[in-house]
Amino acid sequence: MGIAKTRKLAFEIIYAVCEEGAKSHLRLADTFAARKDLTVRDRAVITNLVHGTLENLRLIDYRIDEVAKLPAGKMKPKVRCAVRLGFYQLLFLDRTSESAAIRDSVELVRKAGYEGLTGFVNGVLRTAAKKTDWKKPPAVVAANLPDWLHARLLQEFGKRRTRDMIRALNGRSPLTLRVNRSKATPENVIRFLAEDGWQAEPAELPGALRLTRGETAVPLEKTAVISAGLAVVQDLAAILSVALAAPKPGDAVLDLCAAPGGKSMHAADLTGPEGSVLACDLTENKIRLLEENITRCGFENMRAQIADARVFDPKKEEKYDLVIADLPCSGLGVMGRKPEIRYRVSEEEIRELAALQREILGNAVRYVKPGGKLLFSTCTMTEEENRANALWLMNEAALKPADIREEVPEVFRDGVIGANCLQLLPSALSDGFFISIWEKSNE
Repeated sequence: MGIAKTRKLAFEIIYAVCEEGAKSHLRLADTFAARKDLTVRDRAVITNLVHGTLENLRLIDYRIDEVAKLPAGKMKPKVRCAVRLGFYQLLFLDRTSESAAIRDSVELVRKAGYEGLTGFVNGVLRTAAKKTDWKKPPAVVAANLPDWLHARLLQEFGKRRTRDMIRALNGRSPLTLRVNRSKATPENVIRFLAEDGWQAEPAELPGALRLTRGETAVPLEKTAVISAGLAVVQDLAAILSVALAAPKPGDAVLDLCAAPGGKSMHAADLTGPEGSVLACDLTENKIRLLEENITRCGFENMRAQIADARVFDPKKEEKYDLVIADLPCSGLGVMGRKPEIRYRVSEEEIRELAALQREILGNAVRYVKPGGKLLFSTCTMTEEENRANALWLMNEAALKPADIREEVPEVFRDGVIGANCLQLLPSALSDGFFISIWEKSNE
């Protein structure tokens, strides 16, 4: 009997992420695009195995070291990844066949060319399957975070909020859509999704829908709704950012770091045919992705352009009613979707990203018309990348805070900071996200 294809593909992705520096969401997407034989259930199983193993990596290695004579860190890379995948199934998945999980991990090691280690792997996994008296792990291990990041979250947010964040990050991230209101109504989108096996219900923001996959659902990207551009996959926090910036019909909008285009297209939807949106990004690949999404969603008032946000473009100076600066960041708010981020970000990188953001913001301010707005946002929670740069905008740039307090839905108001900033922490509702809205004086 061969190795189950779901475990084999999950192992290959885990190895690529852990040992080769790949990004889990991109490798999953590439795998699904290449393997047309995978059913919806297969894709769900593979995603669960990959995300679950990566999310629980530190605790899994702690458990491996508890029963194995050779620590996880000293194992051959492919052996380590096979054992990690086996441990995830044995310790975290109730419905998994223990014998199948062990057999396939052993076979993965054999196929990798380590016949002499199959007995070791078999023994370690069988010991784990029988063991019931596991040690209580330290809090930082149970949180599956590096020491420095766990300590930082505790210091900045306290025990309760850090615990709630960790629970959200190690759970399943919400799946939401934003309806393109110029093309469809939420009611029609709900009906069309149901025909493709998806259940949708109104979420906490107008035009946003929360999704649940049915057993017979077609892949989301192949649904009529997504294929026809009637809606786009977008987190509630990202939807809220543009909603709070509130571009008006006829406005000119510039998005400096736009790919894949969710916020740009939201702005295009709101500004209407008499408005215009220029969506910029750094590489040809990102521009190609933007153009594909623009075409699919049918926004004739929107175009894409290669541009380096760090380089000031005098042709854009004071030309835009709204400038969107959703900037490169540490991404800690989306660890639930990209679990390997927690092991790759460093404090030095956070400082470097904060400096890069400030460099881009200096240009962004100059592109805003007198009387116009700047939306500065990130998908992270750190002080340097968010509040410190917001303070810099207030003190150094010719901008004033725009009061958004009354516009923030009640469910998100715990995150309001001052008049114009909102720090959302990862939760069952949304990713971790920072939003700030600024106005340029007419004077």
